[in-house]
Amino acid sequence: MLEAFLNMNKTPTNAKLDSRVGRELQRNYGVLKDIVSRGLAYDDYMLALSAMLEYMKCSGGTMLPTRFVEAQMDYFGAHSYDRAGVPGEDPGPVAKGAHDYECSC
Repeated sequence: MLEAFLNMNKTPTNAKLDSRVGRELQRNYGVLKDIVSRGLAYDDYMLALSAMLEYMKCSGGTMLPTRFVEAQMDYFGAHSYDRAGVPGEDPGPVAKGAHDYECSC
């Protein structure tokens, strides 16, 4: 399947955007989760597979892990952010912003 995709697209940018590849990834998502969890249970290194799983969760999920990341940042040090769409707070370059999300974990 991937070979057919590559033969059709001489300059591919993202194979998961092809409907056939996307369906196959979606069909095997549960299997990927199972493989990664079993590997981690045995304390194996799962670098590429766990990165792929996280990529699929973030790129296809409807709830991004923003609050979890914010909670980690709260735990490890003060931070804040600027809000998009608020006049004078265009995020622009990475910098300390005026707002902070307090985690209630």
